[in-house]
Amino acid sequence: MLSRNKQEQRKSSFKKAVSADESRRKREEACNEIRKNKREESLMKRRVVAPDESQTTIEPVDISNVTPELLTKLSQATLSNDPTIQLEATTQLRRILSIEKHPPIADVIKTGVVPRLVQFLTFEITPKLQYEAAWALTNIASGSSEQTMVVINSGAVPLFVKMMNASDEEMREQAVWGLGNIAGDSPQARDYVLGCGIMTPLLSILNSSTSKITLIRNGAWCFSNLCRGKPQPKLADVQDGLPVMARLLQTTDTELLTDVLWAFSYISDGPDQNIQAVLNTGAAPRLVELLGSNSFSIQTPALRAVGNIITGTDTQTQVMLDLGVLPYLYKLLQSQRKAIRKEAAWTVSNITAGNASQTQLVIANSIFPLLANLLSNGEYDVKKEALYAVTNATTWKNPKQVRHLVDAGMIKPLVELLSAPDPKMILVALDGLENILLVGQQLASKGTAPSNPYTVIVEEFEGIDKLEELQSHENSEVYQKAIKILEAHFNASEEENMMVPNNAFPLVQQQPNNQLAFSFGSNVSMPSGGFVF
Repeated sequence: MLSRNKQEQRKSSFKKAVSADESRRKREEACNEIRKNKREESLMKRRVVAPDESQTTIEPVDISNVTPELLTKLSQATLSNDPTIQLEATTQLRRILSIEKHPPIADVIKTGVVPRLVQFLTFEITPKLQYEAAWALTNIASGSSEQTMVVINSGAVPLFVKMMNASDEEMREQAVWGLGNIAGDSPQARDYVLGCGIMTPLLSILNSSTSKITLIRNGAWCFSNLCRGKPQPKLADVQDGLPVMARLLQTTDTELLTDVLWAFSYISDGPDQNIQAVLNTGAAPRLVELLGSNSFSIQTPALRAVGNIITGTDTQTQVMLDLGVLPYLYKLLQSQRKAIRKEAAWTVSNITAGNASQTQLVIANSIFPLLANLLSNGEYDVKKEALYAVTNATTWKNPKQVRHLVDAGMIKPLVELLSAPDPKMILVALDGLENILLVGQQLASKGTAPSNPYTVIVEEFEGIDKLEELQSHENSEVYQKAIKILEAHFNASEEENMMVPNNAFPLVQQQPNNQLAFSFGSNVSMPSGGFVF
């Protein structure tokens, strides 16, 4: 949401189709997600699927033939008082849960073994059993929300948090992995993990100079899951981790860097205070720099984080502009990946929603011709973002800026979008055209131009015909807006618009003095009393 001052400042500038709230748009709709759902899910939870069998002499079970009877037998074996039998049964269950595809998590849960596995987390005198149980629980928590809740309700989270202080590094890593899976399940699970005191041991791990790289990677991924989800976590609960993430942002390890970037993108996708917390870490220059990465896995979250920061206040947006974000966006708008083009256009739309001087910087970086091309030739969802970027820029009604947009070829695609199937897109396109025509009208009224210079261009691309067609549109806002534009800029009254057949609509005649004149059919009859709507 915009700050109250910004809303009040811009309330009068935006039409209903492009409200102040929407001009700086956050990502609440699924259609705005840059990552596909399957990819999102695979990163949200992780199973440990690469067992190290070198440390045990236990014969593995035949995982190609796991039956309910076998699972019941192993579950019952965990109840034994013999540590050797406990370890063997738990290890076999862990192996079964480590099957790469379709592990029988639900069947394992049905045996009722989960509380026993959680109990094993307290068996510090048998660390191997403790470790195998943690591994098995981690993979159970990688399943559905219902399966994760079984682990939570069995009391695993506080014990996992305690394990993060273990002297054994593998034990710490397994605990981090398990908590990362649980935190990634839902905002409720995430907040519960935070409430159990995970941050102190997690930051100790991430700050340790002796922690191995796999532990640091898992720690950063776990932290990113503690920042993700809507509603967001309280800033106070995760803020202490942001300076640590800023330091890790300097790494050259791709996997670690990717998770650090996603953490910044999640926390910045919130109110202005969240954005400021990110800026206070000094991470912004590196975030902008990483827009130039050749790795899509790095470029994607970097662009998301930068885009989210730009949705903040004008001052916060200006920080990113001063860091040189626009040349990067110029390149990203030409990316071969649709998701990147879409995200870059969305980011530009939030810059042009800032103020006129920030829009001028977009002009100075030659970005509007690229947007015009996307409006004409881009995919539907890319067009949508580009459309907002352009219409937001027209809102300032700056004559020089509007002239630049027109020279960049913006009127034609705006007119073409009047035939879009989405009424919202039509309304935004109408707003853009109306703003351009209003500027042209001002030029004519001030004597700067002999007549509105933009009406001719709109007509050239059959804009009048399209406006006339919109008078019968099923959406009331659309046809009312179309009528308003026709009346204001093409000398057409509502009654005339409704009565004149298509082939008799205003004819534009070029006069000797280069002014435009409109003539209407003189034989059009009007009903007495006017029209009833």
